[in-house]
Amino acid sequence: MKPFIAALVVFASNLACAQSAIYVNVKTETQDAVGMTLAYELREQIRGSKGLKLAIANEALLSVHLMTIDPMPASYNNLSSTAYSVVYTMETVDAKEAYLGSKIGTCGTSKLKECASRIVAEIDLIAVAMAESIKKVLDKPIKDRK
Repeated sequence: MKPFIAALVVFASNLACAQSAIYVNVKTETQDAVGMTLAYELREQIRGSKGLKLAIANEALLSVHLMTIDPMPASYNNLSSTAYSVVYTMETVDAKEAYLGSKIGTCGTSKLKECASRIVAEIDLIAVAMAESIKKVLDKPIKDRK
């Protein structure tokens, strides 16, 4: 529990120092062309965000793990959609990762920007929820903290 609390304190100081930018690392394992494009769109939208900053692994507090596969059998050579899994984690003080959430979905080539936008919106929701939780903990008098 102490490493998690320490990670929350690090997150809070990250929020305070950056004022609005949460450092996010995107780790990908894409096995299909459409999935590679989804990963690219996700990174581009994070780069364009005022509240998020794309970062390398050792700088980021939040990590997004994106894995994609072609949903059709190999014989179909599908170039119109991808199936994806996204896992959100936070680095703890002891360099382990704490699970924050996940989702799965499919995305067609005509909706890649929209799919990436949904993932970025979820990252933002997670960051805001974490910040609110941290604020509640830090606002409590020390004697009331457990």
